[in-house]
This record gives sequence, C-alpha cells and structure tokens, in this order.
Amino acid sequence: MPRELEQYSGFWLVSERMKDVLEDVDPGVCAFVRCELILAGGNKGPAYRLCDVQRILDALDEVQSHVRVNRQGDHKWYSLSGLEVLVFKEAVIGDAHVFRMAYREIAVVCDDTLRNACKAAKLKGLHFRDALSGDR
Repeated sequence: MPRELEQYSGFWLVSERMKDVLEDVDPGVCAFVRCELILAGGNKGPAYRLCDVQRILDALDEVQSHVRVNRQGDHKWYSLSGLEVLVFKEAVIGDAHVFRMAYREIAVVCDDTLRNACKAAKLKGLHFRDALSGDR
C-alpha cells in the first residue's frame, strides 16, 4: 500500500486524508486528479489522488541562503542536495503554507502550519527537513 504521500514523476500520490489536510491548510494551492488503485490481488484499493502543488514562488533569499546557484545564459536553477541552508523572503511568501520553488520547481516547501497539521492528523510516511538547518 502507498503511504499517505508518495513522490511520483514530479507529482505526489496522496491519500484522501493527506488531500484533506492540504485543502484545509492551504485551500486551492493543489490540483488533484482521482486515481484508481488496484491492489496486488486485483481488488480495488482506497482512494488516492495525483496532486500537483500549483503555487510557484521566487522566494529564496540567495544572499542569506547557502545554496548553489547555476546559470547558463539567461537560465538559472538551484542545485539541492539536501544539505543546504535555505532562507526565504517572508514578504514574498505572505500567508502561503506550501509552494514550489522558482528555479527548482520539483522542490516543494511548506511551513510549520502544514507540518503540524500532518502530525495532528497522524499521517504516516511523511518526512520534513528544516530548511534553515538542514536537519530532518
């Protein structure tokens, strides 16, 4: 069985419980498509959704962050290995609780509000990393 959230080709595969938490904490930020889950024995499994975080913010403070910024001509992207220290511009983030990073759109960032809501819902299989320290 999949966990509450699985990475899948740049999207998330999320349980109904995870979908509910995302919609409660940050309504409208994610697009969902219902999936049919067929278990190994051929029986229909519980409802899951493909999830795409739609909000993309250019909120990284490159001066205060410790991150590799790559450039090729007019194109820029961030290299993330998981050990970086990321500092975000609160004025750009505003009241957003989850977003994709401009220049590294595969990276999804959330705040403590979403993390705490996931813990309160007792969602399993989720891993969070503190962007300021690199700690998991």
